[in-house]
Amino acid sequence: MLHGRSANGQRQDSMNFHTLNAQQRFLNSICCSGYDLILLFDKNAANKTIFQYKAISKEKLCHVQFQRFLTDKNRQGMGIYIRPTRIRPHGYIFLDDLSQAAIKKMKSGGYSFSAIIETSPENFQGWLDSGMPLSEEERYWIQKDLCQRYRTDPGSVSGEHFGRLPGFLNTKMAYQRVAGGFPWVLMRGASAKTCQSLLDNIASIRKFLSTEVYPEESWQAPSKKEVELYRFSEAALRAKGMSDSSQIDYAICRIMYDQGVEPARIAGVLKVAMLEDLRNKKHKISDYIPRTLRNALFDKVPSAPICQVPSVPT
Repeated sequence: MLHGRSANGQRQDSMNFHTLNAQQRFLNSICCSGYDLILLFDKNAANKTIFQYKAISKEKLCHVQFQRFLTDKNRQGMGIYIRPTRIRPHGYIFLDDLSQAAIKKMKSGGYSFSAIIETSPENFQGWLDSGMPLSEEERYWIQKDLCQRYRTDPGSVSGEHFGRLPGFLNTKMAYQRVAGGFPWVLMRGASAKTCQSLLDNIASIRKFLSTEVYPEESWQAPSKKEVELYRFSEAALRAKGMSDSSQIDYAICRIMYDQGVEPARIAGVLKVAMLEDLRNKKHKISDYIPRTLRNALFDKVPSAPICQVPSVPT
């Protein structure tokens, strides 16, 4: 246990070798100019208390007083999450909900991990080091590509996602043991080597991002039926509790594409909807529509190379 009271009532030290060793291995593997740290309650969703630190140094993170603070909060039910600081470019790619089979498949495909962390029994998170600074958008698309190829958690795809810091308890209620207590977040692999196999991913992603996808001059006027499909889908999604217009557009793009509507005509539908709703005051149509289509329709071709995303007919 992390800490408690001894027979004479004195509080025991709140740290142990496991905690310090796991963190040291992680920080030596994910070595960057600073870290973002967030502490939040995993056990009780009603408790919104959050502690957040930006660009914290390795020295401060490892300071004994700060370590005791983290351990105390962890014992109170707070999860401890970390990422390379978002403030400065870095080349680390994060993957969540990896299985042992996925890790083995990635390794056989030439991918080497800087860190493999077991967050709960048989459930892993992984970090890969590209060895070069990447923008947040580049990290997002590389992560998205790997997520689709190896079936990791799509909910963690952001280019800026936090992972659990090893050496602490995973206090998520789903993992509470029958006898009480929670599993340790364990460091299962550590290496300071860069992942050379990411270079092909980076080259493909940069080529993809440098090419204008779904340009405005290729959009086509939609049919009345296609506009009605948008409105029907929008009403249904709002009735289910979805309120963010961008998320609604994302979902409808996927729905319409599944029903055989060409991307160029989906773009036309979005343009009609934005003009009717006057949402062009919030978004610039010429930027918003290509970005929304690219984000939504990329997911529809998980087995295809990056360069084969659905093209807009001219």
